[in-house]
Amino acid sequence: MWTCPWSATSYSCSTCARRSRSIRWWAAAPGWLAGLPPGAAATLRALGGQFERAESDGVEKPEVFQVPDVLRGGGLEALKALGWPAEVLAETKRRMFAA
Repeated sequence: MWTCPWSATSYSCSTCARRSRSIRWWAAAPGWLAGLPPGAAATLRALGGQFERAESDGVEKPEVFQVPDVLRGGGLEALKALGWPAEVLAETKRRMFAA
């Protein structure tokens, strides 16, 4: 498991924090995603990739639904299978930031 070299201090660099959080998200995500419809799971995995690259900026903008990986997963339509997309995204972001 990768550990931020500054984790013992009260502040860590944003890249290290993002990398560490991303690793924890990817470790926890398979169990949560396994029970979802395949398109929704693929879309959420793609959103996880965007989160890994740019943290909240990567998933907050509407343009994220134009990213090729997100489109291949089914995008917004795929998330509708889980309920209201805004709620699905909010829950996904909660999980990402809790990681």
